Amino acid sequence: MGAPLPFSRGSRAHSIKARAQKECLASAPEPPASSAPPAAPIPVGKRGAARLRLSIPGTLVSRYATHRCIVIDVSCTGAQVGLEEPMELRETAILQIGDVEPFCEVVRTVRRQNGGINGVRFDPPIENDDVLKIRAYAENYEREEMQALRAEVRKWVDGIG
Repeated sequence: MGAPLPFSRGSRAHSIKARAQKECLASAPEPPASSAPPAAPIPVGKRGAARLRLSIPGTLVSRYATHRCIVIDVSCTGAQVGLEEPMELRETAILQIGDVEPFCEVVRTVRRQNGGINGVRFDPPIENDDVLKIRAYAENYEREEMQALRAEVRKWVDGIG
């Protein structure tokens, strides 16, 4: 076996993932010397792509309705969104987040008393540049919301409105 994989202190999830990677690499057959290395990294666990954690508004536009939602996280392959009334499995829609509008299919539905969560898969997957656009949109959205809140507070303090 090779050198131990580095991991951050106190991160049990990371150490479990590192151990799984190490075991996967140890049990993998040696590639022939003449073959090229694989183009994409081998995913560990259920995730095929890294997730960008968010909490910004978005819109799911399906054939039947337009749903306002909160985008919980997003990656190149899909997203997790919170809705008042979750969509049904295999329903298709367009997820609008700023200027990015990928086509998606509902692959997971969790219903709760006060709404629920849908997991959607993008078809086709979005590019890394689109994920970065969503990140920039989220940063600007938070800043604009704070500015709007301050403006409302100023109006209230000044007795306007």
